[in-house]
This record gives sequence, structure tokens and C-alpha cells, in this order.
Amino acid sequence: MKITIHTDTSDKIRELSDITQNNHLAYCQKHDYTYDCVYFDYENYNKHIIDKLKGVYKLLENSDILMVVGADTMFMNWRIKVEDLVERTDHVLVAKENANWWAINNDVMIYKNTPKSLKLFQRWIDDYEVWRYYPWTLQAHLWNLLQEDEEVRNTVRIVESKVMNQHPKDWKIGDYLVHFYGMPIADKVKLAKQFQEHWGDGTATWKIKHNAERPGVI
Repeated sequence: MKITIHTDTSDKIRELSDITQNNHLAYCQKHDYTYDCVYFDYENYNKHIIDKLKGVYKLLENSDILMVVGADTMFMNWRIKVEDLVERTDHVLVAKENANWWAINNDVMIYKNTPKSLKLFQRWIDDYEVWRYYPWTLQAHLWNLLQEDEEVRNTVRIVESKVMNQHPKDWKIGDYLVHFYGMPIADKVKLAKQFQEHWGDGTATWKIKHNAERPGVI
């Protein structure tokens, strides 16, 4: 089975990516996953997003499972594998967002290579002129489709944030993935350094003497 984990980076978040990419790569090496990280110019999002999506679509075509993660994520419990999260009947997974006001967060998603998931991904590309004007772009479009389109609801399974989108304020030892969303980049970098220092080898266990408080949680 070929499993690919994809992310991107940019000049603006280079300091953060230097930390999180090492985490992603080490996790992939442990489980023999393919790791794909590309540069993306977020300052010119609308100019480049379709080419980016087409590239990710090709990754999905050439993988059995594709996991797309943001540069502000880290894998904390390496005993959990990507395939552990995917059920036999799944096509696409997205997680709830419990720390902010939005319902879901599409910065961490899992796609199984099925006709339904490929069709939905192609729809992202085809519907560009619709979602390019939305705040939160594709995330808002996905939420709208989940309300309006039964086929999309039958394609996408929504999981709890703890499964693969845990905010640092809620993260506990043993949780799979931490996602530093809803905060300034400087705070993301600070937290990523702390998480890397204490749990960077994926064992999700304390390496320091502590007083029962989690370090640095904003």
C-alpha cells in the first residue's frame, strides 16, 4: 500500500516549516510513507491554487491513501498510522474544528483513492470560480456542499478534532496530531519548538521533570 503525506511551505512560514517538516519526514520514514513538500506562494494564492490542486490530484491518483496536512501540524503519536484512521467504506475524511468558530478544518484531510474521492477532488478544481470568492475558500465550499449535496455527504466522513486535528489547548499525551491553527505565526513557531523538544520523537511521553502543567500552551 502506498501512502503519501503532502504539505507545502512558503517564505513567510519558513521558520515554522523547518520544525514541522522534520517531524513529518521522520514520521513518514518510520512507516515507509512517501513525503511530498512543495513551495506554494500564498501571497498570490488565486494565481497558483489550481495548479497546486492539480498536482495534489496526481498524488492521489498515484497513491492508495493521501493525507494532506498544513505546515502548522505535527505528528505526536507515531504509534498511530494513517491507515488506522481509514475505515473500509471511507473515501474522504475531514475533522471538526473545536477551538474556533468554524465547523470543520480542511487543513488536515485524508483521501482514499476511490472514484468518489477523485470525483470530489476534481470538483474542487472545477468549482474554482465559486469558492475563490469565499472567506476560507475551499473550507467554506466544502462545508456548503456538505449541507447541500447528498453525494458529498456520502463521500466525506467528519471525525472529531481529537482524531486528527487537535488544537494545542486541547491536546493530551497520546493524541495523534496537533494543529497550531488560529494564532499568529510567532506563537505557532514557539509552540512547535516546545512540542518538538518534549515529544518530538513521536512517543508522546514526558522527557522532563514537570509539575503536571503542559508547557507553553496558549
